[in-house]
Amino acid sequence: MSQTDTVFTAYHEERNLTITLLEGNLYFGKAHIISRRPDMAKRIDAVKYAIENHDIAYKDKDHGNRERIYCLGADSTRSSLYMAVVVEYNSVTNGTIITAWPSDKMVGGGDIVYTKSES
Repeated sequence: MSQTDTVFTAYHEERNLTITLLEGNLYFGKAHIISRRPDMAKRIDAVKYAIENHDIAYKDKDHGNRERIYCLGADSTRSSLYMAVVVEYNSVTNGTIITAWPSDKMVGGGDIVYTKSES
């Protein structure tokens, strides 16, 4: 497989976002996620769920074209944890996943750019 092969493409309808997870390498994508957290190999579906259903997104304070996205309960085997996902945007509505990990809290860092509406 090539580092540019697509693992999945996820959509967030409310924000009109198309986010892709690539196979990647040690610096981004699925290979990066699994190299840092081998247990995430079984949780890639939770990453996709987090993109499609995230609760909140923060602007990255160090990278102007990145966001940290959080979704509580994305992984059904660890429903009390957030799935944190870093997305790098190459346009306003298209991005690529840099990394992802389970977290017991949200660590923002920058301004909030999205909060899920209560409906």
